[in-house]
Amino acid sequence: MLGKILYNEVMLKNEIYTTKICGYSSTGDGVTRIDNQVVFVKNALDKETVKIKILKVQKNCAWAKVEEIIYSSPERIIPKCKHFKQCGGCDLQHMTYTEEIKFKTQKINDAFKKFSNTNKQLDYFHKAEETERYRNKAIFPVSDNHIGLYKERSHNIVDIDDCLIQNKLTNKIFNVIKEWIQKYNIDNVSNIFIRTNTQNQAIICLVCKNQKLAHKNELIGTVQKNIPETVGIVMNVNKKNTNVILGKKYIIIWGKDYIIQNDFKVSIPSFFQVNHDQTKVLYNRALELAQPDGLEVADLYCGIGTISHVMAHQAKHVTGIEIVPQAIEDAKQNKPENIDFICGDASLIENADVVVVDPPRAGLNKETIENILKAKPTRIVYISCNPATMARDVALLAPYNLKTLEAVDMFPRTKHVECIGLMVQ
Repeated sequence: MLGKILYNEVMLKNEIYTTKICGYSSTGDGVTRIDNQVVFVKNALDKETVKIKILKVQKNCAWAKVEEIIYSSPERIIPKCKHFKQCGGCDLQHMTYTEEIKFKTQKINDAFKKFSNTNKQLDYFHKAEETERYRNKAIFPVSDNHIGLYKERSHNIVDIDDCLIQNKLTNKIFNVIKEWIQKYNIDNVSNIFIRTNTQNQAIICLVCKNQKLAHKNELIGTVQKNIPETVGIVMNVNKKNTNVILGKKYIIIWGKDYIIQNDFKVSIPSFFQVNHDQTKVLYNRALELAQPDGLEVADLYCGIGTISHVMAHQAKHVTGIEIVPQAIEDAKQNKPENIDFICGDASLIENADVVVVDPPRAGLNKETIENILKAKPTRIVYISCNPATMARDVALLAPYNLKTLEAVDMFPRTKHVECIGLMVQ
């Protein structure tokens, strides 16, 4: 304790140190130690020697920025995106993709070492073929004449005109809508929500503070003229000033309120993986691990039922459970006879030979874990966009053991990574 107190008295904000980076944090910051205390250094790479400036000091750690690179890593590259370092959309544009895989592998291994009851480490990393223009979903915040993406760890909006991880159609739509907002001084829009598919079609949702939206006809005309790929424009009404982007009320302004992808109906609130190419890799691997031939499968957090459909090709029967009503309505479109969808919490699971879970970042809740254990499946396939909560849940799902752990890079150039694991008794 005394050492920590002395450390806080010695290390002060704005002080300059020269140090060597010795790894990465879970968010991709470089990590170093000064006086045996951890310092996180934004945009520093492993093995670099850097001069840093202390930005913030807390009891057990500090944060710093790079003032000068004395020895540069051979894995450092010039970011392609002109908005990098200001915008919080990407985190890793300053490193090669090889280094990104190294960081994400470390992130997963560190999480399972820290939070799970197993010494299991990553078995395989499924790299992305495309590291740019891969996203099929975008949300751009709008506030006080600023339209773009949030600066990291803030609510300040960075004005952008091109996002390198969004596809070209999304960026085209964004700039057209931004021009319409600025031309007519639209003050009711809080977010621009865009979905696209592999057929180069799009649906636009304007999240509004109330139901009054001026210049709708001009909006429709502008979209029809400049973005003929658009199949619909929807208004979402969210009167609450919270971190929850979408409200519950939707109004169709023009066209459809959904988009079709691989015969799936995808509405605005429905969950759908953002990377089409890597989704194929992920779901094929899920099927291989599940081995559902002739078995009863429970697909928890099923969204619009994409994994349910994959499993149904081999399974005797699949039950998909999802709490979002619109997603369940989408899931019921064109479903085969051996799938049933239930709108409710994932804890509704009862009996199943195989359980597939793909929870949100918070992971599984206590009741869901308890009911999975009661169901006594022979195999559990766990898909997660958060290695830390997956590792925690692996420990809570004992007596099941993690047999396989793999990564699928769904989110290149960002700090996020998808994991898939197989658990058996």
